[in-house]
Amino acid sequence: MMQVFSLRLSSYKSKSYPISIYGIFAVRDDLKPLRNYVFNRSRDNPVMIHQDSLALPLRSPCRGMYVVDRALLEVDLWVKKEGDGSTDEQLLSMYVEIDSGSNLKKTLTGRIHSEDCILDMDYMFLAVGVEVVIQVFTAVDSPHHVRFFASSSCFDKEIVIF
Repeated sequence: MMQVFSLRLSSYKSKSYPISIYGIFAVRDDLKPLRNYVFNRSRDNPVMIHQDSLALPLRSPCRGMYVVDRALLEVDLWVKKEGDGSTDEQLLSMYVEIDSGSNLKKTLTGRIHSEDCILDMDYMFLAVGVEVVIQVFTAVDSPHHVRFFASSSCFDKEIVIF
C-alpha cells in the first residue's frame, strides 16, 4: 500500500501570496489504473495558499493505493486569476512514475519540479496495510470545522484523514 501524508509547495516563482490553487493530484496504482485523487479542486472551489502555510489539503483517496512495483502520479495544478479563466497560470502539469523498490516503512519525500514551482510529497510504502472506510453522520445545521486524524506505530506524525 502507498500512503500520501502531505503535498506542499516548497517554491513558487511569483512569491506573491496568497494564491488560489485548483487542479488535481492523482495516483494510478497496480490494482486499478483509474485516478485515485489525493488533491482535487475545481476552478470554482480553489484552495487559498498563504506564505506561512504552503500545504495543499489532501482529500481521502476513494480507495487504498495498491502498489506492487510502481505508481503513476498525475499532476495538473493551476493558479486561479481574476476573470474567465483564460489568464489562469499553469503551475505544474506532468506525469511522474515512482518505484517502491526497497523503500518499505520509510518516510520518503518526493520532489516534482517545473519552471514555476517545486511540489514536495511526503509518502510511505507499507508492506502490510489495511484499508478502512469511515462514515460520519452529523445532525448539525450550520457549518462546522471537523478533522479526523489517524496514527501509526511506524510514523511519528498525525495523519489527517479528513
